[in-house]
Amino acid sequence: MDRRLAAISRTLSRRVFLKRALGLGALASSSLMMTPKRVVWAAARFVPPRWLKEASDIANKIQTPRISDRRGVLTVSEGCARQRIQDAIDGLTQVGGGTLVLEAGRWQVNGPLRLHSGVGLHLCQGCEVRFSGEPSDYLPLVLTRWEGTDLWGYSPCIYALNASDVAISGQGTLSMDLTGSIQNWRRQQGEAQRTLRRMGADGIPLEQRVFGEGRFLRPSFIQFLGCSRVLVEGIRIHDVPFWALHVLYSEHATIRGISVKTYLVNNDGVDIDSSRHVVVEQCRFTTGDDCIAIKSGRDRDGRVVGKPSEDIVIRDCRMFRSKAAGVALGSEMSGGIRRVYIIRCRIDEADVALNVKSNLDRGGVIEHLRVWNVAVDACDELFQITTQYHGYRGEIFPPLIHDIEIDDVRCGAARSGISIIGAPLAVIRDVRVQDLEIAKVKEPLTLQLAEDIKLSAVFMNGRPVYA
Repeated sequence: MDRRLAAISRTLSRRVFLKRALGLGALASSSLMMTPKRVVWAAARFVPPRWLKEASDIANKIQTPRISDRRGVLTVSEGCARQRIQDAIDGLTQVGGGTLVLEAGRWQVNGPLRLHSGVGLHLCQGCEVRFSGEPSDYLPLVLTRWEGTDLWGYSPCIYALNASDVAISGQGTLSMDLTGSIQNWRRQQGEAQRTLRRMGADGIPLEQRVFGEGRFLRPSFIQFLGCSRVLVEGIRIHDVPFWALHVLYSEHATIRGISVKTYLVNNDGVDIDSSRHVVVEQCRFTTGDDCIAIKSGRDRDGRVVGKPSEDIVIRDCRMFRSKAAGVALGSEMSGGIRRVYIIRCRIDEADVALNVKSNLDRGGVIEHLRVWNVAVDACDELFQITTQYHGYRGEIFPPLIHDIEIDDVRCGAARSGISIIGAPLAVIRDVRVQDLEIAKVKEPLTLQLAEDIKLSAVFMNGRPVYA
């Protein structure tokens, strides 16, 4: 990322570009016009694609949690509430499950909460759960995955392992106190990051990948690992150390109506990782990294596990600002990514609206990606598809990226419109773009080592663009 942004800054300051772009004035389009702040886009202009039924069928088959009507209620009290909350969760588990309700107030939680099968956690309006930012509170270590490689690491703030029928819901807020020392870990993570990646590449057994004290790998904030029938609905997530919501090795997950506001580097909103049958809908994001990222493991470690992310529907979401991508596929995609549908989404500002990325270390496949009815106000790059993503370590495991359809997209301003850049051993194939319009763009089309690229009714700067 740093290398790519440095190259961009030599030609045009992104910040200056976006400020200029957002002041374009009216655009010559029946369905798209520019106000001083945003693109106004009423609705899709064209007949919906046939594949929408595929997406609807997947979403309709996703199972939601089956949780007992039993309820436990806690009122706020002074001091650390972690043990009270965990005892209540454990108590519900022992009697067959139910929902624990946290009433309005400020809850200080010094350490992780662990959800079990058949239990939901409900945050009432006005409920603020604040986790400590001290690493020692998140011991002992738990099984997890860090940037695509499995390990034993610090516990996420909310963690569920091999659980079924679990939920987090309500109108309350979850956050971490970033005055703690975890906030500084990114500057210290380099050695541990390199060591973990080397262990994954060398096939070191999982039980030897122990990254506790002195290793500085930040945990995800909320993680469901190996879970089924998961619901996260309505809550607000602010101020997290790393990825906000990590769905890992799981299936049948519904993420609906949540709001994520996180501003640090690596603060992805939702990460869907080696998981299937997932719907993300009606969510709102302001993030310091990708709003939504889809992954499936890094390099050898991901290929050995071989668990893809598939049957994923992202619809009716709003990305207010992303310092990376609105939606990203990869770069950790060695287990494969397939059947992903992005529908009726709005992106106000992003570095890249849609980023499909890999390199020759990865292997794996990205296929059957469908995009329809997307509006973007301003971005640096509208669509980037590449097999030359940074971080290449010198292995030769060419990935395959093919079978992508992008339909009915409107963008106010971008530096780069469509960029498809393959590698000699990883040519990108079979990308179809139709009914796309960018009002103002500096670099409309870049194609390198790409085959069977079809553009239809694509207009940039008021002129048609052909492959």
